Amino acid sequence: MTENLKTILYSNNLERLPGWSSVGDHIAKVIPAENRGGMDDLVASFGLRDCLDSRFSQLSLGQKNRANLTRYLLQDFDLLVLDESLANVDEATRESIILKMKELFPDKCFLYISHSVLEGSKFCDTILVLRPYQKMPQVIDIAGCNYRKGDDLNQTQLEQTMLEIVNVS
Repeated sequence: MTENLKTILYSNNLERLPGWSSVGDHIAKVIPAENRGGMDDLVASFGLRDCLDSRFSQLSLGQKNRANLTRYLLQDFDLLVLDESLANVDEATRESIILKMKELFPDKCFLYISHSVLEGSKFCDTILVLRPYQKMPQVIDIAGCNYRKGDDLNQTQLEQTMLEIVNVS
């Protein structure tokens, strides 16, 4: 699979956009011209329309994380590593963003790193739990529920998946 991954991007929740331009100007400058058409949809979906004219330093932590994620999603990538990229974003907005990402980028690969057992269980195909074990960490592979918009979520399966994750920790 890695031979097909030509462009890998990494996003984390401590990244900052430069402060000398507005959020909207910066995002428009750094994304490829052919991807600018998707900017309006992401900005609206991520609740950032009122932030575009603001400087990055004027945003809340959640707004900063959503602006960073928007910037990365509009790049050309094969794999996007999201390291707590939605930290400081409320649960309902996080869910909306994750579902929007799945809808808009069905052929892209995401590695979603989170401390939220519910998010991992609910939205991911495969969950890798890293567990310290003496000299070498153990990696435990658990099947996620991979909830998609409009699908019924089997509560029993979700609870079982969360229980498997918690029992590994």
